[in-house]
Amino acid sequence: MKYTRVISRRNGKYLAEHLYAMFGRNDDKIDALRKFLKEYPEHKNCDITLETYDDRDHEDHFKACLASGCVH
Repeated sequence: MKYTRVISRRNGKYLAEHLYAMFGRNDDKIDALRKFLKEYPEHKNCDITLETYDDRDHEDHFKACLASGCVH
């Protein structure tokens, strides 16, 4: 399945990441960013990266994300 990976950094230091399911809409990435910032408003002043993520390409990483609760 495809996801939008949201990564937050401040001053070059990794802070957080979450994966949000993509549904094939043009605004999937914007929707993921909105959800992330709604849940974590303290990241509004951080450097945010959005990228397409396929769970089949990152099986071990995806399992870790599932276990940590950062897959939405």
